[in-house]
Amino acid sequence: MAKPTYLTPCPRCGTKAFEHLSSHSHCVECLYFEDRYYDHDSALINALKAEKYLIQLSAKNSRKENLLLKEKNISVPGPVEGLDESQPIPINPEQEAS
Repeated sequence: MAKPTYLTPCPRCGTKAFEHLSSHSHCVECLYFEDRYYDHDSALINALKAEKYLIQLSAKNSRKENLLLKEKNISVPGPVEGLDESQPIPINPEQEAS
């Protein structure tokens, strides 16, 4: 069974002759046409733009958070100075003696 169509005012001419179908919409009076084609390439580009924006926003918030911590004299976690990462850290004191 086909989906029912409905008429709305046309964005171009304003008459109530803009027919909406499942694949496209068109105006019977002025022949204005809108396609409902889903473009995968532009969807991918939009997703990549959104991802880039979220990464930039995250980095900006991280920098702002670090500045606030420095203003409050709270140390920002980072690498431990003087720690030789090539040597294993002993789990219990008995391992240090041997």
